[in-house]
Amino acid sequence: MVTGTVSTEHIARSARWVFALLALVALVGCDRTIQLKRPPAAASSHVSPTPPVVTRLPPGTFDQARALAELAKAQAARLAGDLPGARKLAEAAVADWPGNAAAWEELGADCRAANDQSCAGYAEFFAAKVDFVNAQPPRVAVLGFANLAGGDIGTHTGDYTYDQRTLDTAARLASFYDERDTLSGVRLMPKPEPEPKP
Repeated sequence: MVTGTVSTEHIARSARWVFALLALVALVGCDRTIQLKRPPAAASSHVSPTPPVVTRLPPGTFDQARALAELAKAQAARLAGDLPGARKLAEAAVADWPGNAAAWEELGADCRAANDQSCAGYAEFFAAKVDFVNAQPPRVAVLGFANLAGGDIGTHTGDYTYDQRTLDTAARLASFYDERDTLSGVRLMPKPEPEPKP
């Protein structure tokens, strides 16, 4: 009985050595030339959008504390019936901190109360965009608003039509979010345009 067990273990060990030797022979006999299904390109074929040129505004341009104070005063002025004062304060709030959707909503409320549908549409347009991008990384907002700023006057988005104020505001928002983007200094910058030949 003991002899049979030793013999079985000996056969199993011998079989493992034979399989290991066969695997080694197979590896040595393999062709060492690697063949790619697709030859490598001389240059990368990855296409990324050209990084936008975003204007850097002077330090202190955006002031959240001032904007929140202006927003509170705008709400109080509207409730007191001072619609021109409320609108002026709401416009100052969105200029000082354009990333606050509540300030845009206040501007929209002030414009609707004054029956200014153009202003209300403008405020609602940016309130929706700011509300959306605030849930995204700042880079998304930078790209989106820079793209919008490069649009054409007269472009329609739903029932809203771009005017110069829309493009200027989009450029300001791109600057605002670019200032908040911690990776802004390490991303690729646009290549300079070649100078025209005389």
